[in-house]
Amino acid sequence: MASLAKDVKEAARIKEDQLSKVGSFQELLDEYVRDLTARGKTKDKEVKRLFRTHISDHHRDLMAKPAIRITPEDRHHILSEIRDRKPRGRGIGNKPKASANSDMHSSVAMVHRYLKAAFNFADGAHLALERDVNATKIFAIEKKPAEAIRPLTDTEGGGAQSR
Repeated sequence: MASLAKDVKEAARIKEDQLSKVGSFQELLDEYVRDLTARGKTKDKEVKRLFRTHISDHHRDLMAKPAIRITPEDRHHILSEIRDRKPRGRGIGNKPKASANSDMHSSVAMVHRYLKAAFNFADGAHLALERDVNATKIFAIEKKPAEAIRPLTDTEGGGAQSR
């Protein structure tokens, strides 16, 4: 009996230890940006700004959610909200502001592309040979929510406005 109780207690401790290493959606995005910076990618600041402007600032409830629990529906909600948002005004001083009928398709396309890349990165980030497996958050992405959402088709040709 004592052995069984000890085994149950040990199993609970292991599960708790594993849960403490599970990374949130915010940690996934932050880790992806850190990886871009570490690899010297020039888009790291742009990606960080896009994630903050279009995701973190508008979806605080999702940011605390474990990354493994982010669904294609969550991603669709994020991208749909960006698409439906009115663009910010343009220019400095007397330049015209964005018209009411302009769209956010290029922003949606960029956020979709970088979210897809972030989830691809997270798929095995904790197993990268350069990383300490014990010190790294585990995102354990089993099904990539990015794969289920098709990109917009009308973002080429420069006709779409962003931000």
